[in-house]
Amino acid sequence: MEQRAYQVRIAGSDVVPDTLTARLHEPLSAGAVMHIVPRLAGAKSGWAGVLLGAALIGASLIPGLNALAATVLFSSGTSMALGGVAQMLAPQAKSPAMHSAD
Repeated sequence: MEQRAYQVRIAGSDVVPDTLTARLHEPLSAGAVMHIVPRLAGAKSGWAGVLLGAALIGASLIPGLNALAATVLFSSGTSMALGGVAQMLAPQAKSPAMHSAD
């Protein structure tokens, strides 16, 4: 498992990785909630999606290919290429810094 792939919130406050062990063993008040959620991380750029999508679109144009297979390849390639372009155009989300709000 990748380091710092999860974020922990106990009773509404973020837990710093250095104090995680101590905070997990402290007693919780009634109704307190602990959340362990994965951090979102995407690819660095969308070029792989664009290139793979273009390859699938090109493969759909092979003569003699079954019409259903050509349609699936073209649709998948278009989706991947447009997803790659969207990923390149959208700004990269910054994850908030973990800090304890005691």
